[in-house]
Amino acid sequence: MITKLRSSLLLTALLLVSTTGCLSLDLLLKVAPDGTGRLFTEVRIQKAYLQMAEGLLGDDTSGQPGAGGMFSDDNLERMAARLGEGVQLVSSKVVEDDTSRGVRAEFSVPDVTKLSLGELPVSPTRGKTQFTLEPAKDGRSSVFSLTFPPVEGKQGQPLMSGADVAQMKDLLQGLKIDFAIEVPGKIIETNSPFVQGNRVTVASLDLDQLLASPKAVETLTSTPAASVAEVGRLLNDFPGVSFHPEDTLTIEFRAPAAKQAAEAPAAKGGSDR
Repeated sequence: MITKLRSSLLLTALLLVSTTGCLSLDLLLKVAPDGTGRLFTEVRIQKAYLQMAEGLLGDDTSGQPGAGGMFSDDNLERMAARLGEGVQLVSSKVVEDDTSRGVRAEFSVPDVTKLSLGELPVSPTRGKTQFTLEPAKDGRSSVFSLTFPPVEGKQGQPLMSGADVAQMKDLLQGLKIDFAIEVPGKIIETNSPFVQGNRVTVASLDLDQLLASPKAVETLTSTPAASVAEVGRLLNDFPGVSFHPEDTLTIEFRAPAAKQAAEAPAAKGGSDR
């Protein structure tokens, strides 16, 4: 389903959650001036899918993080190893409500430019996404950037087929995705239209709201897009979507003086692969 869009931040998430029954995905990356960071994740999965996993795989999905199974610390530590060199699990907690169960986890990231979000079991980004962090020209601030990969697939073809939309309505009811970047101190300049304080939204999706709009469905099934930026520009006109409309997201920020003194920034660059 939607395989031609595997490199798209937003639509890859839709592809992956359709195979896991994911109900919500929240990612927050906190970036420090010295290039370190903290990644906070929360994934919730519909209980019906968890019961299927228990039956097919014999996986315990009901215990606490240390008890074994899908949400165990062992699994999260293996995921940390795939997220990038030196990434470590800091803490985890199983979360649950009437319809879903999941896990909330925090990871320490020694170098944000080497982070591989595409290695998450349910990910908002796939392919060679570039992360960089470098000092600004004035030497008093830092510039963090994230460059998305191109959308894969045949040029000129629509984003989705009618069958894709129908499948999403059946399988992904209630799906919500949020991915944000947070920096310390003040944001000096950014090309993002979605800024709140020192936090920038990269992608936010409420699928029910999006697919409730006939015009949105028509756009998805009739309009081609050659880049992630085009996907964003097309979908931001509809309710339930906030998606960065350019291929590169940049955030120039100035950390508080005490933090700057303790964490002198150095130029770094890397890719999400």
